[in-house]
Amino acid sequence: MLRNRNHPLNTEYSAGRQKSPRNRYFLPAVILLVGFILAVAVPALAQTPIDAEVDFFLDPADAARALTVGDLITLHLEVRHPARSQVILPQVPEQWDSLEVVSQTPPETITNIDGTAVTRKQIVVRAFEPGPHQTPRLVVTHRMMDETIEELAAPVVVINITSVLTDDLELRDLKPQIDMPVPPIWPYVVGGILLTMLTGGLLAGAGLWLYHRLRPRPALVDAPVPVVADPRPPEEIALAELARIEALNLPDQGLVKQHYSLVTDCLRQYIENRYRLPALEQTTAEIRASLRQTGITMRSYQEFMNLFSEGDLVKFARYRPSPAEVSSLVGRARALVLATTPAPAPAQADKEAE
Repeated sequence: MLRNRNHPLNTEYSAGRQKSPRNRYFLPAVILLVGFILAVAVPALAQTPIDAEVDFFLDPADAARALTVGDLITLHLEVRHPARSQVILPQVPEQWDSLEVVSQTPPETITNIDGTAVTRKQIVVRAFEPGPHQTPRLVVTHRMMDETIEELAAPVVVINITSVLTDDLELRDLKPQIDMPVPPIWPYVVGGILLTMLTGGLLAGAGLWLYHRLRPRPALVDAPVPVVADPRPPEEIALAELARIEALNLPDQGLVKQHYSLVTDCLRQYIENRYRLPALEQTTAEIRASLRQTGITMRSYQEFMNLFSEGDLVKFARYRPSPAEVSSLVGRARALVLATTPAPAPAQADKEAE
C-alpha cells in the first residue's frame, strides 16, 4: 500500500527525524578542541630542553659477523644534542692502543625537525692479534646553548677478534740437522780474508788521497747570530702581544678566525712562559691535563679552557661567534693574564714604591 506524503502523520514523522541544534555543533567543537591542544602541546614539546647523549657502537654488519685478524671494522660515534649547541668530536690517532686506525670521516651534523641535531663520524680500525680489544677512552666536547662547556665520555666498545688457525696450535721442536761430509774450507776462508783486507786497505788509501786532493776549500761564513730570550716577565710579553693584536683590528676586516688564532696562540705562549709547559705543541685536551697540575685557581683554569674551546669551535667547527663575543675576546684574555700574574714579593714591592 502506498503512503501519501502529504498526509499529516507523515509530516510529523519527518519533523521528528531532523537533527537537534546540540548534535549539529558537537563535531565541529570537538575538532576545534583537538586542534587547540595540538597547537599548544607540540611547541611545548619541541621547546623542552634535552641533554646531549653520546653513542659509540659497532657497525651492524660487523657486529653480525665473526671478525678475524686484519679485517676492516667500522665504528660509529654519534652525539644527539640540541640543534643550537655545538659539538667537537675527537680526532683519533693512527695507533689507537691495540687497534690501528685506517681512516676516519670528518664530523657531520644533521638537524632534525624536533629541535635536535646529530653530530657523527665513522672510524675504521683493524686489529692484528686475536682476542678481545677495548676502545680507549673518547671525550666529546659539548658547548651548550648557555655558553657553558661540558665533556662527555663515549661508551667503551669491545671487539672480539677470532683466530683463523683451526689446526693443532702446539709448537714442536725442530728436527736435528743431517750430518753431511764436507771438504775443509778453511784455506779458502783465510785466503778470502787476506785478499779482502789487502783490497780494502788499497781502496781506503786511494780514497783518502783523492779526498784531500779534490776537496773544496771551506768558504768563510758569518757565524749565526745567537737568539736572545726575551728578558721581560711573561705577563708583560702577553699584554704587549694582546695590545698588538687589538691594534690589528682583524674582526672589522672579516678575519675572525685569524683573530681567534692569534689570541689563543698568545695565551699558549703565556702558559709556556709562566708554567714551563709545552703549550704551543699540545692540543687543548693535553693542556687541560697539564694545567691542572700547576695549582692555579679553578676559576682561572675554567676560563683558560673556555677560551681554548671557543677558539677550537671557531677554527675547526665553523662556529660563528656573536659580535659581543668577538669584541670581548682580547679583554677576557687580558683579564686572565692579570688574574694569573703572581703578586710581587714584599721586598720588591717596597723597592718599587721607593
